[in-house]
Amino acid sequence: MPGPFPGAGALLCAGLALAAADAAQAGDCLRFEPEEVILAGTLRMDVVPGPPHYQSFETGDRPESVWLLALAVPVCIDATPGDANNAAADHVDLVQIIPRTGFSVAYNGKTARVQGTLYRPHGGHPHATVLLRATRVTPGGP
Repeated sequence: MPGPFPGAGALLCAGLALAAADAAQAGDCLRFEPEEVILAGTLRMDVVPGPPHYQSFETGDRPESVWLLALAVPVCIDATPGDANNAAADHVDLVQIIPRTGFSVAYNGKTARVQGTLYRPHGGHPHATVLLRATRVTPGGP
């Protein structure tokens, strides 16, 4: 004989399954290189001051184009044991893309999935706290 609330058991089971899925995802952080990852978000190409001083166009710095990926969902990245540079990162929502494959200006402002390896900058003039050496880009949303 059904209880006073028909479907309550199924609803409770569905709610518990969603909570378990959220808990599993919350504990799953990405890893830095050499592990490959796929990130989804919106690509944008920014033009920033480049050489010689990397400070201002008005003082004569040449324009430099950089690709950034604004993530659809922020991620966390586990620290690499024994590597002081690749420290853990929480709530990463912007990643600088270092293309190792063809990137088209047509990707600018579009959603995409980008595959590659993550690392923290160590030198140079980064524009995000985490970088991705991109080996593949696939147009389209997450």
